[in-house]
Amino acid sequence: MSSRNQLLSKPMRQRAGIIFKTLQTAQRMFGTKNATKIVAYVNSIFAKEADLELEYFQIADVETLTPMQRKQDNVKYRSFIAVYAEGVRLIDNIAMN
Repeated sequence: MSSRNQLLSKPMRQRAGIIFKTLQTAQRMFGTKNATKIVAYVNSIFAKEADLELEYFQIADVETLTPMQRKQDNVKYRSFIAVYAEGVRLIDNIAMN
């Protein structure tokens, strides 16, 4: 848990777990869905969360950090997310492949 999480109320700390859970679902989707559908999914999750404001979600090439346009073989991708909760900016990332 990040030191930033300590700035959150206990109930919000528990709710903020949705950030990593959403990244895990996006990771599973990566095998079968394109980036546009994954981004739409992430946006839809946070649109329902009044107390969590999605700043960004991006899937990018691990080496260049160039946003993914189309999956390419032999390229490693990682997703990055930033969400505001109670005025605290929470960031996370996960390997996609």
